[in-house]
Amino acid sequence: MSIPATVLVPVAVDPAALGDHPTARDGLIHRQIARTLEAHGILTLGNQDGDMLHAAIAALDANSRETWDLLIKGLSSMNRVDTDLRGMPTARALDLLGSSNETAQLIRVFVASQNAAGAKQVDYVSGYRTINGTDIVLAATIDKSPALVDAQKVGKFPPGTNRSDVGDGILRPAAARSGRVMVLDPHLFDDILGTARGSQRDHVEWLVEVMASSLRPGSNLVLVADFPNGRRRDNRPLTINLAKQEIEVAVRKGLALRTEQITVVVTLVQGPKREVKMSNRYLHFDCGVAFEVSHDILRLGSQTNPAPDHLTFRRLDPSETEHVTRIAAGYTGYTPETARVQWAMQIP
Repeated sequence: MSIPATVLVPVAVDPAALGDHPTARDGLIHRQIARTLEAHGILTLGNQDGDMLHAAIAALDANSRETWDLLIKGLSSMNRVDTDLRGMPTARALDLLGSSNETAQLIRVFVASQNAAGAKQVDYVSGYRTINGTDIVLAATIDKSPALVDAQKVGKFPPGTNRSDVGDGILRPAAARSGRVMVLDPHLFDDILGTARGSQRDHVEWLVEVMASSLRPGSNLVLVADFPNGRRRDNRPLTINLAKQEIEVAVRKGLALRTEQITVVVTLVQGPKREVKMSNRYLHFDCGVAFEVSHDILRLGSQTNPAPDHLTFRRLDPSETEHVTRIAAGYTGYTPETARVQWAMQIP
């Protein structure tokens, strides 16, 4: 059973798996689990798992307890802790794995105790076994899970790739966990405003539509760009009113199917100062995921990625992510205000 790779993966941890590694010598294993879940995990707890997991954490050495405490707090703050195992504890859901395909829709990875992994005939050489699309791993082999290995690779889309793969692999999974998404591209609106070469494409409408289909009620979508200074295709002067009018048409088209509340904030800066001006394209999700987009977001205006370049979403580390937030703040709070065009649209 093949399930497409996604940047975030639901992971269930059997509390008994922590008991297999209780000593200070096992700290590396717990740190590896934490790094993996911070990067790609949605921690999914079953019935009674919360109390059992906290009891298992309390039995670890001090450093490992701190690792797990920080991990759970961090994932919770990023809306990446769920309770959804059909009302059963993780150990019971793992025991039933294979009797139906339902579990794979809820959990992509089970971190199992040694006893449970043995009962499921996990291959100790490869470090995992996959049943009906769900990986079973040991605490010490979480990095061997095919779903998590694939999550690390999501982001490189060769020519001919359908843009729906970008939406399904990256945009929708990250947006579904986010309350605020930022799209930063100095040339994001050039095509809409008629200053880009070639025929007009719908990348802004498509991006807004994908985000709007996934973001939680009350979320914010922030679109940040430079105010174009090139000549329009129709030779009309590009006024602020005309820019707002044309961008709003495109954004509202992308929001057409949205019924729950969402706010879209648009910011354009005319001639940004060197210390503020962005030179790359970025996506920032407040669920702890951010990307640098190489070879142009404009490529999402085609159904398939045009040749010859790959469309690449490079995952940013925390320091790079902080740099992106500073860029966004520099634009959204740009001074002098006369050089900043900013307004919000809300649905409903």
